[in-house]
Amino acid sequence: MRILWHMPTLQPSSCGLSRRAFGFADGLQHAGHMVEFLVAEDKTSFENGECAGQLPIHVTPVNRAVPPHWSLQSRCRLSDAQQILQQATGTVDLFISCQPEAITIAKAMWPSIPPLFVCGGVTILHDGADAQRRDGASIATRLAFQLDRTLKRRNERTAFQSADAVVFDSQSTRGRVIAEYGLDPAKGHAIYAAIDSEQFRPPSESERATARQRFGLSESDFCLAWTGRLSPEKNLSVLIDAVAKLPSDVKLLLVGDGPTERDIRSQVSTAGLSERVLQAGTMSDVRPALWAADAFVFPSISESLGLSLIEAMSTALPCVALQADERNIRNASAEILDEGNCGVLVKANSAEAFADAIQSLRGDTDRRAKFAQAARARAAAEFAWVGGQSRFNDLVERLACRFIGTGKRVQRTTLPVLGS
Repeated sequence: MRILWHMPTLQPSSCGLSRRAFGFADGLQHAGHMVEFLVAEDKTSFENGECAGQLPIHVTPVNRAVPPHWSLQSRCRLSDAQQILQQATGTVDLFISCQPEAITIAKAMWPSIPPLFVCGGVTILHDGADAQRRDGASIATRLAFQLDRTLKRRNERTAFQSADAVVFDSQSTRGRVIAEYGLDPAKGHAIYAAIDSEQFRPPSESERATARQRFGLSESDFCLAWTGRLSPEKNLSVLIDAVAKLPSDVKLLLVGDGPTERDIRSQVSTAGLSERVLQAGTMSDVRPALWAADAFVFPSISESLGLSLIEAMSTALPCVALQADERNIRNASAEILDEGNCGVLVKANSAEAFADAIQSLRGDTDRRAKFAQAARARAAAEFAWVGGQSRFNDLVERLACRFIGTGKRVQRTTLPVLGS
């Protein structure tokens, strides 16, 4: 079976959705299917014709439409997706994309080829982060945010209707989409697949000692780790304020970069925490940061899943995470931590609540050990790649079985840009 997989961006070193796509595609390839990726040339570091392992990558130039205002950018993505898909040739049994606009375009261009939407996240998850960004903004900015959000939600809703099946990375996101977008529950599938539990394993004593020395940690320091992209929904300002309320031997190790990096540096400096908040920047391998830590903290207010939280669990770190309230906080932390059986769930999005949770964990060695053991066991059993790949392969084969061996030839169809 030939499968064409379109990606909005393909950067496996920095994009969790790209790593997830490669993981699923690798499983399909090992099952005997042929998977090829499609991506715009300005959205990847791969060259046209290059292979990732044995996965061919087709890189396409795109003449991107420039929106008259940033709030209209979602309409331009329909045009971009159409340009990329029009470059496809040959026979295809199944089309997969992680971009809603591409699913809609594919359904219109190739009605006989079933589309599978691998959903990485939806607009409704980011209400809380968007509200923070709008705080104190002008009326014009608030209206622009609302327009941008409305158009994005329309594109997502259309994609959910167009797809023959939708794969989510958590039950939490699946349930929210069913409730708010009216997705047919039979079309929505939550498939966990996040980590190689042999790679993300607990450290040896020497590995831990080396890692702590690398980041300048003393034996008495209680180190909190966080890894990810520095962006508004990660809610790191609350975590930094929490550190300020904790004893001086509590250190925070931040790994990653992103649009809020300058704001975070300014907050750390203003609070006089430069010696206690260690900003390590990006790391191609985050394991040393996890191995150096005593606990992992995850204050995100909007996450479809939470790869970094699962990686920390797999290395046997006790974790502290913000619990969803389904208003301003929409994440999968309670689902990942098994409703608090594998870590501490903080119910209030405040520095005081996080400081109290961290301090209670810091002072209870037995509780930390219990959480560490439970976290490692759950990560290996529920979130390892092997099981996720098997479930994804089964879904793909069920979805495309009526087309296997017939191969529908993709057409270079010219369509009006949907939504224009």
